[in-house]
Amino acid sequence: MAASQFWQVRCWVHGKSYRRSTRSKSLRVAQESAKQLYESLLSRPRELLDNAPTITWLQAAEHLLIHEQARVRRGEFSLGSWQVLRNRLIKTLNPLWGTRPLDRLGTRDVMELVHQLSRYLTPTTVHQHVVIVRKVLSLAKQMELLSVVPEVPSIKVKGQSRGAFKPYEYWCLLRESRRLVGQEHPTSQSELRQHMRLRQADTKMPVDLSWAIRLLVNGFMRPSDLKYLKHQHVEVVLSGARSFLRLTLPETKGHGTPIVTMSAAVHVYRHILSQRQNTSSPSDYLLLPNISDRDHALKVLGVHFNWVLQNTGLKRSPTGTMRSLYSLRHSAITFRLLYGSGIDLLTLARNARTSVQMIERHYASTLQAEQNIAMLHSRR
Repeated sequence: MAASQFWQVRCWVHGKSYRRSTRSKSLRVAQESAKQLYESLLSRPRELLDNAPTITWLQAAEHLLIHEQARVRRGEFSLGSWQVLRNRLIKTLNPLWGTRPLDRLGTRDVMELVHQLSRYLTPTTVHQHVVIVRKVLSLAKQMELLSVVPEVPSIKVKGQSRGAFKPYEYWCLLRESRRLVGQEHPTSQSELRQHMRLRQADTKMPVDLSWAIRLLVNGFMRPSDLKYLKHQHVEVVLSGARSFLRLTLPETKGHGTPIVTMSAAVHVYRHILSQRQNTSSPSDYLLLPNISDRDHALKVLGVHFNWVLQNTGLKRSPTGTMRSLYSLRHSAITFRLLYGSGIDLLTLARNARTSVQMIERHYASTLQAEQNIAMLHSRR
């Protein structure tokens, strides 16, 4: 985009339209300029919004936030999703449309928003903004605050499965994470603080990462489950010649059934107990127990795991898919599909707290017929 181009962003406040032009290479700067104008206009003493003759975008958005907050309290909507919804309203949609009358918002305005956002956001993120617009309009219609809902354009999003690891790649990750234990992250501490929010105490490779890698591959958990995993959630079960961990984790994504791990997870857990000299209490976290902010603890693991991926050259899969901690869960399910005998998809899905449809769409999408050649060539 040429530097001489101007972005014009319309800001609606108290029924009046204000236009802010900005010389910029990105719409992001223009949005920030419109947001400042929007906040300055709202701060002026004017007639209360509730006295407006028609419902405005801000009022409808506030109704949606209250409605979704009630769903959070009922357990139907996650707090994280509500925070994302609120942030996108405050950052993008409210500054652009302000207190514009809702009945003056049409399909053309939404399409214009889509075209602008598509310049610097991924199709998935654009789609999520459009979903919020549709939610605001639909709720206003249900509350009889809007007579007709304008047609909202649909954004086609192509789902992309996370790249799983092959067995030898998994062992490479384990060896590298163990080799780097205690070493300083190669990125400067100032950059780690500024861009990754890591404290100085978190810049050394923790031994917990190698434990996390083995637990995710042998425990079918999501990386977010590691934040909440405590000793009280873990039970070592000995059943005949088999041993496994029964993980009774808090409910995630509507699934609350216990998870049964592979036998290797038992060795990992016993090793953790021996390293901690059996001083852990049931309420202590399994990984990085010294970090009370569990979101930060997961971020520490993610940053150091990316370091391991860069060193091993495994950040991208052979198909070009970016890998992350979540790829370890992908590998756990894929390994069972490849090397398990007579695996039942329903049992696997319930144990991994997902659905058969998700396994078929994402986790099994990378499998090839040649990888199960023995089953394909089997005879009755």
